[in-house]
Amino acid sequence: MLADVIQWIIYKEFEKNVARNQEPIFSTKKIPEFLAMDLTFRLYPFTEKQESGYRHMRIYAPMNYVAVLVREDWNVINENDIDYNKGCIKPSKDYIEGSTGWMLASYHDSCWLTDGVHQILCAYGNRISSIDFFDHWYKKVNLTEEDRKLVHDLISERDHGNFTRHWNSKKVLGVLV
Repeated sequence: MLADVIQWIIYKEFEKNVARNQEPIFSTKKIPEFLAMDLTFRLYPFTEKQESGYRHMRIYAPMNYVAVLVREDWNVINENDIDYNKGCIKPSKDYIEGSTGWMLASYHDSCWLTDGVHQILCAYGNRISSIDFFDHWYKKVNLTEEDRKLVHDLISERDHGNFTRHWNSKKVLGVLV
């Protein structure tokens, strides 16, 4: 139920302040804006060794289609690097940072909210610990050419049957590697 409420808030804010029908991904206009909505959800640790994790969601709408991308970042401690007697990390050892990289969850004109946003919120619902709905709960960003190329490549891969960088709820088993 909470996922439904958050999904609706995201939808309304996206339609009102970011919008669809932007220029195509590789527009030839001199000063086009390629706006996207970036959200970050803090996740509860998946394992005792994981310090923190974040689920990032990016929503971007070139033309009438809406692309929903997701990425997970984490900090983990290698089990061999923990000094259990002292309750700390061994000297000269540190957290290992990682990321899944951006994955395409949905690219659709009408089902982006259910196939993308809602699926992500439901898949991570029991791990989402916070999102600040009171101050700067999302960022409105202007995508670089490199960002737009990544979206284009993800869509093209999916259209050609390559789903290696396509997110789906079956991949959510904690930290995605």
